[in-house]
Amino acid sequence: MVEVVRSINDHAKQNGRLESKWDTEVIASTIVSIFFHTMMSWLLPHHQKSDIVKMFQQHFDVVWGGIR
Repeated sequence: MVEVVRSINDHAKQNGRLESKWDTEVIASTIVSIFFHTMMSWLLPHHQKSDIVKMFQQHFDVVWGGIR
């Protein structure tokens, strides 16, 4: 999974669509970590009724602000 995200990030950097001071490996690892954290959080009983996609989007948006 990290390899796929890393490849997407590399492609975006090469095409000028992503400008970041962070290494592609760090970005990819962070995005995958957000994904798994969201899944683990959603599995907790008090989050079961939450929209997992919305949860991921919120977590991603917070971190993405720091990546750019």
